[in-house]
Amino acid sequence: MSKLLSKNSKKRTIIAVSALGVIGLIGLTFAVSRDRTNFSNNFKLAGYETLFTETFDAPQNWKTCETVDKTITATNDTDSSGPVSVRIKLEEQWLAADGTTELPLVSAASGLTMSQINFTQNSGWTKDGAYYYYDTDLAKGATTSSLITGVTLNCNANLSVTEPGSDGVYADGTYHLKITAQAIDAESKDQWGRTLYNVITSRENNGVDNNIDFTRGAIKDQADSNGAGINIRSGTENDNYPIYYFRGNIDDNFVVWGDFCWRVVRTTDTGGTKMIYHGTKENTGGNVTCSQSSSGMTYNSSDTFKYSDFVDIAASGYMYGDATVSRKYLKSEGIDDNTSITIANRVNYSNGQYELIDTVSGVWSSIYRNAFSDHKYICFDGTTSACNRVGFIQTESSSSITDARARFFDITGYANMDDFVSRKITSNENSSVAKQNIDGWFEQNLIHKESDLEDTVFCNDRYMTPYQETGNYNSLSDVYIRNNNSRPSEFAPTLECKRKDDSFTKDDIVRGNGDLSHSIGLITADELTFSGLLEYGNSSSQGAFIGSPYAATMSPADTYAGYILRFTTDSYHEQYPMTTISMRPVVSLKNSVEIKVGGAGTRDNPYVIE
Repeated sequence: MSKLLSKNSKKRTIIAVSALGVIGLIGLTFAVSRDRTNFSNNFKLAGYETLFTETFDAPQNWKTCETVDKTITATNDTDSSGPVSVRIKLEEQWLAADGTTELPLVSAASGLTMSQINFTQNSGWTKDGAYYYYDTDLAKGATTSSLITGVTLNCNANLSVTEPGSDGVYADGTYHLKITAQAIDAESKDQWGRTLYNVITSRENNGVDNNIDFTRGAIKDQADSNGAGINIRSGTENDNYPIYYFRGNIDDNFVVWGDFCWRVVRTTDTGGTKMIYHGTKENTGGNVTCSQSSSGMTYNSSDTFKYSDFVDIAASGYMYGDATVSRKYLKSEGIDDNTSITIANRVNYSNGQYELIDTVSGVWSSIYRNAFSDHKYICFDGTTSACNRVGFIQTESSSSITDARARFFDITGYANMDDFVSRKITSNENSSVAKQNIDGWFEQNLIHKESDLEDTVFCNDRYMTPYQETGNYNSLSDVYIRNNNSRPSEFAPTLECKRKDDSFTKDDIVRGNGDLSHSIGLITADELTFSGLLEYGNSSSQGAFIGSPYAATMSPADTYAGYILRFTTDSYHEQYPMTTISMRPVVSLKNSVEIKVGGAGTRDNPYVIE
């Protein structure tokens, strides 16, 4: 429960927010908090109380270079004679005049930090992460020094609404200082700072297993477990946070967050922890537990959804550009099996015309196999040196133009097929059905917890790779080929995302595309491979978050028909994008989000995130 202390001004207002439980007010300047229940629930302490006292003095009109006095102290006023440890987190927020639009702490106009918290010198408080910890445990009746002395509005701020470079947007705004103070018995203070990343990286069996054969599955408690447990993926982007991943049929990666059960998939190269949805939490004998089997999210009384509303090259996109782009039949261009044609391995595009490079000529029945392997470009209007309209052939083994599999994409106006896919199909203007439902479920259930999530990359790798076997050709997704355990020479799963258009993030436009509405997505085929699952599997293939029924991944299977990959207990397969399927969302907790006291990560004793 929280309470605001404020003294309004005609222009700028400063507000102190206390997140300490039941608050009693003495006039307008003091806040007193005693809350046995709050701390008992959060920290499982024997009954005690801690008194927090705040002093607040807000002027009628906060002016530049003016300091608002504020002190924050804590007193051990407990029933127990044992000492307690105290920590405080300060969070600043500026809101515009409408009371809802959040303004940056640093002015976009001037580059000035608009408010400055003045910390008490030699106060005995030490900052570690998001919190300030009092260096001395408080005996009964003892009081801390004040963490701060006040807050100053930047002396150099120009609050004129009209002048160029003005900070005037703050002139009618409101400044909030949220103070979160917590206490715990001194014997349990090592529980502070206990995050999923810290727990995972401290496991005794962590290490680089150089003997893992990722073309085979993994299962726990077998002589040849093939890497079951926790392993480190070396050579990641950020060596400060090597990626740890769970592998095999394990039972110690259960987490409760936001009143739902999740299972840890892996950590990220920024120290976050990726988790996949497992279902709603349960209460057994007064304890929070997770169910025996996983389930998909439930939203609007349904737990199955289509990934896409259509079947075509854009259908496997988590977002997509122009869904009206369709494959066309070669026969629609007046070509038959005996028509003399020229096909090319690549094209040069300049001034609206194409030059076909590395060409092969002949009738279709004699050169169609070249089209399967590499010569994919065909000219419909013009010459090989000056073609006005060009197509990219998409066909399987089809010696006859009349075969329904003999198709092409009209890519006129684009430099080549990669350019066509990047600018047209993967321009990420529209949300897939999958994304719409996942976003809706998140907004309905977890929007209040979004601040716990990091803005990590969710990879929807739509890169196309030529694939040839026994004369059959199809443009499959690269992610499908590199995770195909039946082709060891090409097998190369990765946790990197090759293309920025495919690297879905919410706000990060350096590492990703910034196109997500929320920091939530789906699992990838590469993450399935690392977890121990295999494409088409085998009798011992087991992943670290096994479950049924089939659930969608974020990975395309092919890029000419828009199929996606789906997974279940022991393998993953292709999925028709318009077929209903379960969705198991994935989120990534920030490195700073802490675990509640206790928890072992098991089904009956999961890690609990408040």
